Amino acid sequence: MVFLFALVVGNSAAGPLQPVHFEESLNPEVRVSGATRGGLLLEAFEQPASLDRLLVRIPAHTRAKQLCLSMITRDGRYQARMEFTLPDTRDEFVELIYPTRFREELIHSEEPYLAVLARAGQKCENAAAVFVPAGWTRPDVLSRLHVVVNAGNIDAFIVIPDMQGRENRFECVRIQSSPTVAFNRLCTIELDETLDLMQGEIRRDDFFGNPMPAIALPIAF
Repeated sequence: MVFLFALVVGNSAAGPLQPVHFEESLNPEVRVSGATRGGLLLEAFEQPASLDRLLVRIPAHTRAKQLCLSMITRDGRYQARMEFTLPDTRDEFVELIYPTRFREELIHSEEPYLAVLARAGQKCENAAAVFVPAGWTRPDVLSRLHVVVNAGNIDAFIVIPDMQGRENRFECVRIQSSPTVAFNRLCTIELDETLDLMQGEIRRDDFFGNPMPAIALPIAF
């Protein structure tokens, strides 16, 4: 098992943000599966040429002070946590420095492989934080979001109401590549200006078709 911890003080609004907290680990064996919410990505199938930088999209109206990222590979062997202090003045897309020591292990050909889940809030421990999409490059057109989830052997889907309260259902399809320890399904949200993304939920049914408790997925967009 390998651990890395780095602490960097200070951010510059003019350039990429340095993490104020960073830790990562690469384990030869994994004994537990990941949480249901695995990642929110601009493009889950994108193959990054480099892992030096990462982008997150934060709406101008979001008054968050901290950005908190968790990262995990599909096989669950690699995990990382990063925290950033957000400047008061920033662009819509915020560039982050990702100082991993495991680039060779993370540049993987079987996609999606590395999931990123970014939360924006006043503090990283704040349960009221909202999720923001992350990606490796800035998209020319932003028309969809990918949500990576771990649903085990049961089906999952995402429900997002529109502004009139009508529910929109977005299916989650099983990822065919293996192993799928940390996440095993990919859900595609087709963006529409009528969607109330802050009210998004991950829903699952048990083996008997009965609804399980919904998992909140509030997306700031």
